[in-house]
Amino acid sequence: MKTKTTSLLFFLLAICLISASIANAQALTVTTNKDFYSPGETIIVSGTAVANADVTVQLLNPNGQLVDIDYVRAETDGTYTLTFRIPATMPTGQWIFGTYTVKAFMGAQTATKTITIQQMVAVTGKVVDSTGAAISGATVTIDTATATTAADGTFTIYLSAPGTYTIKITKANYYTYTESITATTGTNNMGNITLTSYEDKISELENTIASLTATIQQLQTQLNTANLNISSLKTTIQQLQGTIQQLQGLIGEVSSLRSSLSSATSEISSLKSQVSELSSKLSSVTSDVSSLKTTVQQLQSSLNSANAEISSLKTTVAMATDLKSSVDALQSTVNSLKSSVDALQASTSQLPILYALAFVGIIIAIIAVILVYRKIAT
Repeated sequence: MKTKTTSLLFFLLAICLISASIANAQALTVTTNKDFYSPGETIIVSGTAVANADVTVQLLNPNGQLVDIDYVRAETDGTYTLTFRIPATMPTGQWIFGTYTVKAFMGAQTATKTITIQQMVAVTGKVVDSTGAAISGATVTIDTATATTAADGTFTIYLSAPGTYTIKITKANYYTYTESITATTGTNNMGNITLTSYEDKISELENTIASLTATIQQLQTQLNTANLNISSLKTTIQQLQGTIQQLQGLIGEVSSLRSSLSSATSEISSLKSQVSELSSKLSSVTSDVSSLKTTVQQLQSSLNSANAEISSLKTTVAMATDLKSSVDALQSTVNSLKSSVDALQASTSQLPILYALAFVGIIIAIIAVILVYRKIAT
């Protein structure tokens, strides 16, 4: 009996150990607050573990490299929570875009969860009223994403992909604001967005009504003035009718003047033709005059040449005259010699004297020839 009891106790202990082992194997879990993150966000890691157990959580990048690690002790209820901060600027170091693994360790047990860090599309802005004061509590909707403005009127909405969206902002006692926007990768700041309140709209309408009332009064005054001017306008119209009749008479005169002008235009055209012919003839005459000028220049050149030749002939005639004078002198000398010879023949007794005279005559003749030669040479 004792052996059976001991065996039963061992059996129950084994069952407890197996149950505890199974409980421990299923105790560790890990999860995150989101599946997709963008640079600058915080990853909140939570899960369950054995109460008061130490849990190690690693964050591995898409290449399996460790980028961050943290330790936490589970609460008495077995829950734990810790955070990882994603750098605001990526890629940097081993922080790259892609799928990350969140891996939790508790003793020999592990649990994993995958997340994605990607360049998200963020739309930011600030909602204000007509005075520029911040509006808090306004609902901002873009596609399926929704946010509520903070106390300072700011909001941030994350979108899954770039594209064209419609932003809608609503707030009690304000008109709904809608606008089509194009969101690109990164942060898209819309700046200040003004919501118009019902009170502002009512005030605007009241101002518009007051302005319209003043305008109507001005128009009424102008209408009264216009009625007073109608009689004056009628008189003016009658005067204008008389003026129109006078203008009609002037129109007839203008028509007559147009006919005269047409005739004068024809005559002017004829005169233009004649002037054109005269211009052509004048061009021909100008050409002839140019030719005559050339001929006159040639004659002038020939005349200059003739004058030069005449001057040369005059010089030659002068030389010939001098030569004739020398010849005449020589002839006179010869005649004198002849007379001397005749006298010599008549008187042979005077022969020596005659010889002397002949010698003198020859000398004179030689001198005359020399003089003539020098004259010709010069």
